[in-house]
Amino acid sequence: MKLYYYTYKTIIGNLNITSDNFYIRYISFGKYHQYNNMFKETEIINNAFMQIDEYLNGRRKIFSINIKYEGTLFQQKVWKALLNIPYGSIISYKELAEKVFSPKAYRAAGSACGQNPLPVIIPCHRVIHSNGSISGYAFGKEIKTFLLNLEKNSHI
Repeated sequence: MKLYYYTYKTIIGNLNITSDNFYIRYISFGKYHQYNNMFKETEIINNAFMQIDEYLNGRRKIFSINIKYEGTLFQQKVWKALLNIPYGSIISYKELAEKVFSPKAYRAAGSACGQNPLPVIIPCHRVIHSNGSISGYAFGKEIKTFLLNLEKNSHI
């Protein structure tokens, strides 16, 4: 399978998007480090960037992007559950574990969030600790806080 990637500048830093010919496969922030892929702005990647950029600028709540992800069965259950958290809502890691019928697996649910291949699209930033504190985020607590505040203060 041939993968393509492109890096865009956004209001929260560099956004890296990777796709195959049909689906967005990975999203990350910061410096891009997968050198074996083809650097190319495809229509699929550009469409995803436009939607993410609209989201980051408070003009979009729902994405219509073809995505595909791979992970363990548990990770896939968690990522699917994350897709069902409404814009502007938050849940705890414990609540997330309960949503995937593994109520004691809140640490594993948190780990699955950390392995999320499609942050922003799969909104792992909407999961916080039961005590209301904002925990780590694969791309930094500052970006997670920005995303939560964006959704909290957005009036689209």
